[in-house]
Amino acid sequence: MKKILSTLTYLFAGIFFMQAQTLYGVTFNGGENGGGEINKFVPATNTLILASVASNPLYSNFNHAYNGKLYGMTSKGGAKGYGVMFSYDPATSIYIKLWDFDSVNGANPSGSLVQATDGKLYGMTTNGGSNCRGVIFSYTPASSTYTKLVDFNGINGAHPYGSLIEASDGKLYGMTTYGGNSDYGEYGVMFSYSPTSSTYIKLLDFTRNTGGNAYGSLIQASNGKLYGMSYSGRACCGGIFSFDLSTSSFTKFYDYFYYLGGSAYGSLVQTLDGRLYGMASGRIYKQSGAGSIFSLDTSGLDYKTLHSFNYYDGYRPVGSMLQASDGKLYGTTPIGGAPFYKGVIFSIDPITSAYKVLNNFNGPDGSNPQGNLMQASNGKLYGMTHEGGTNGLGVIFSFDPVTGTYTKLKDYNGENGANPYYGSAFIEVNDCTADTTYYRDVDNDGHGNLNDSLRACTKPTGYVKNSTDCNDNNATIHAPVTYYRDADGDGFGDASNSISVCECIPPAGYVTNNYDCEDVDRPGKGRDERVVMCHNGKPQCVKVKEIDKKLRQGWALGPCNNACGTDYEKLLAKEQSIKKGYSFINYPNPFTSTCTIQYQIHFDSQVSIKVYDVLGRPVAVLVNDYKKAGVYTINFNAGNLNKGLLLLKIIATSNEQQFEQTNKLVLVK
Repeated sequence: MKKILSTLTYLFAGIFFMQAQTLYGVTFNGGENGGGEINKFVPATNTLILASVASNPLYSNFNHAYNGKLYGMTSKGGAKGYGVMFSYDPATSIYIKLWDFDSVNGANPSGSLVQATDGKLYGMTTNGGSNCRGVIFSYTPASSTYTKLVDFNGINGAHPYGSLIEASDGKLYGMTTYGGNSDYGEYGVMFSYSPTSSTYIKLLDFTRNTGGNAYGSLIQASNGKLYGMSYSGRACCGGIFSFDLSTSSFTKFYDYFYYLGGSAYGSLVQTLDGRLYGMASGRIYKQSGAGSIFSLDTSGLDYKTLHSFNYYDGYRPVGSMLQASDGKLYGTTPIGGAPFYKGVIFSIDPITSAYKVLNNFNGPDGSNPQGNLMQASNGKLYGMTHEGGTNGLGVIFSFDPVTGTYTKLKDYNGENGANPYYGSAFIEVNDCTADTTYYRDVDNDGHGNLNDSLRACTKPTGYVKNSTDCNDNNATIHAPVTYYRDADGDGFGDASNSISVCECIPPAGYVTNNYDCEDVDRPGKGRDERVVMCHNGKPQCVKVKEIDKKLRQGWALGPCNNACGTDYEKLLAKEQSIKKGYSFINYPNPFTSTCTIQYQIHFDSQVSIKVYDVLGRPVAVLVNDYKKAGVYTINFNAGNLNKGLLLLKIIATSNEQQFEQTNKLVLVK
C-alpha cells in the first residue's frame, strides 16, 4: 500500500495518496483551533479523520523519515507561541508534539526538515536564538533530543526562509535571506555546516551585484556543483548562480532576472537531459511582468527562455516544476489563464519548448494554486489550491496527463482544514508495517557500528543491517585483531599472553605472530632463543639459529594450526611451479646484521626487491631496475633495523612471464 505525503517548498500544506485512495495532508488554516489540520481522507467512502496541529504550518513541510513517521513544523502556536516540531505516524494516526520552539533556542521555523545520513533531522528557524536572527538546529528521533547548533548573528547570516540540503560530501548547505556583510544592505549568505565536526562556514556574502535575498533552496546537480536562484539584486531582481564545492568558487551566470523574467521564489530542477529548469515570477520594470520559464546548461553558457507568460496563459508562478514520466515539465501559476484568470496547470516540452495550458481553474473547481505538483505511481499528478471550491477555502485535485482529465477530489470547508499555502506538493511513500534496526557504516566496508543505530522501514544511505564492525573509521578492520606479547623484542610473540584490539597496527610491545617458546630476553644469546616450528603435525621449540636449516628440511615456522598459512612444503611447491628460469635465495638465515641475497633470471626483466616488516610495511628497497638475464648477488645490511622476522620479496617481470617470491629473514642481534 502506498501513500503520498504532502511536502512544501515554502509554505506548509501536504497530502499523501495511497493506492487504496487514502489521502494524508495538512492545511494552513481550519480545524478545531483554526491553526490547520492533518487530514486522512478516503474518497471512496467520503471518510475524513482529523488531527489538529499547533498553529499555522508556515514555510515548512513534512519529512518522511527512515522510521516511517512524518515530521513537520508549525511557525506559530505551541506552549510559547513560536511554533512546534511534531511527528505523525500514518500507521497509527498518532500525532505527537516533539518540541516547543522558543525565543532562545529558535523561533518561527521555516523551510523543510532534512534527514541526514547520521539519522538526525536538521532545520532552521527564521527568528529566535541568542541574536533573534534565527538558528540551525538538529533533532535526534531515537533520543528525542533537540540541539541548537548555530546562532545567526547578522554577519554570518540572518532570517533563513529556505531549506538545508545534504550534499555528496556529507555537509549541509543553505542560504539565509538576510544578513551578511554587504555595502548596500542585507542580501544574505551561503553557508555550510558539517555534522561531523560541528563546523559552520560562511561561504559567500550575497551582494547587490551577485543578487541575494533567496527564498528558495539550493540543489546539487549531477556534476557535484550547487545551483540556486536569488530574489533581488542590483537592478531590482535576482539571478542564477552556481557554487563549486571542490574550488569554493561562486559563478553568477546571468546578471539579473530583470533581463530574464523577474524575481524567483522557487528552486531549480535538473531533468534527465542534464539541463536546469526554473521559473521567474515577473519582470517588474519590463513590458509583460508576467514571468517566464527558462532552462540553462550546467556551464551557464546556454540559457534559453522557453516561454514568457502573458496573463492569458498564466501569470507570475511562485513554485517549482517537476519532470513527469513522459519527459515533460509540469507546473502551476496562482493567477492568470483565460477566461477565469484564477490560475492554470501547464506543461512544457523540454525538446520542442511547446507550452500548453492543461487546465484553467474557474473558482468552483479551485483557484489560486500556490504549490507544486507531484506525480504518483499511478501516473496522475496531484496538488491543492489555496482558494476556490464550494466553500472558497481550496480543494484537492488530480490531473491525468494521459487523458487530460482534471478532477476535483475534495473541498476544504474549514472544519477539515483550509487554504493550503505556497509550496504544497506530494511525495509518495511506502507504509511501514515493520521497521528494522540498521547500523551506521561510516567507512563503507559493509560492516556496521553496534553503538550507532536507528530503526527504519527501508535501509538508509550509509547504514547496513549487521553490527560486526569494531572500528567504523577503518575499512580494513571489522573484528578485533589478536596481538601477542613480545617482551624480549625479538619479533616473536608469546601465545599465552595476547590482547584483542580494533587496530591494524600492534600496540607497543606486541606482534602479530605467536611463535615464541620463551618470551624472555637473553642478552647476547639471541641465536639461542627458541621459537615454535611444526614438523610432522607436531609443534616443537627450535633455536633461532636453526630456523633456516629446519625450513629447508620441510619444517614450518609457527604452530601446526597456524592460520596464516606458513606451511613450508606447500609454499615451496608453489614457488617451484612458477619459477621457470628464476631463482631467489638468501643466506645466512638467521643473520646478525648482514646477509647475502642471490637471484638468477633467465630473461631480461624489470626487477624489484624489497624488504618488509611483519606488518607488510616496506623498510628497504634493494633493487628497482631493469636487469639483463644472469646471476646477481647483493649484500643487505640490516644494522639499523630491529631484530625479528622480515620478509624479502622479489618481483621480476619479462615479456615471457612474471616471477614473484617471498622469503623469510630472521634478524637476531
